[in-house]
Amino acid sequence: MRALLFLALITVIAAFGNAAPAVAQEGNLPNLLGETWVRSFDLAPANLAVPDGLTQTIAFNPDGTMGGNTGCNGFGGTVALEKGLFKPGPTRMSRRACLNTVMAAEQDYMTRIGAARQWWVRQNELHLADGQGRPLLRFHRQ
Repeated sequence: MRALLFLALITVIAAFGNAAPAVAQEGNLPNLLGETWVRSFDLAPANLAVPDGLTQTIAFNPDGTMGGNTGCNGFGGTVALEKGLFKPGPTRMSRRACLNTVMAAEQDYMTRIGAARQWWVRQNELHLADGQGRPLLRFHRQ
């Protein structure tokens, strides 16, 4: 019986071992900088109606700035990316009005960027997570 429980535990660990958030990856800034990253909506809340064709992007620059597009408005600001930590500074944004569904997706996107505290690149995907390592956003290279 103990052997069976041990085997079950090992199976669960093997199955979900890679599902845990990665430790913030120090030294991978070259993998992050100079790329435009496109949001994948798989982590969006179930009640968020994402309009077909909506594209949200983010890019990071060596000078400590970031910028992107919410699908409606452009945004930019500063961000510290030391040792896998994500520390966004003040952000500015254009003020175009868009469809309500696009504006709701924009609000969700900017809230998640503001809440992010960690980043890592794994298998050519950028992940932003909160301070506890819970995934907030996932991106692929454009």
